[in-house]
Amino acid sequence: MDRGPSRIGLDVNLVKRLRIDETKSFEIRVDVINLLNTPRWNFVTGATDINNLNFGRLSAADPTGSFAQADTVTAARRFTLNARFSF
Repeated sequence: MDRGPSRIGLDVNLVKRLRIDETKSFEIRVDVINLLNTPRWNFVTGATDINNLNFGRLSAADPTGSFAQADTVTAARRFTLNARFSF
């Protein structure tokens, strides 16, 4: 069983639509991944031996993009801005 700190993730998006006339509209959208900017930690698996120099030390999440890193590689806050004009 893997043991380690829990992860809190909060992703948010905001959308504002403006109708120009009956057939035309404008939309602005902001997507935020990891709004709280909380770090992602690796599970403590290799450093469980008390004689190991890294015993009990937590390291940052795997930057190689493994399954645990599906949403963002660096675990940093990320903003995406979109604008759309429909006619």
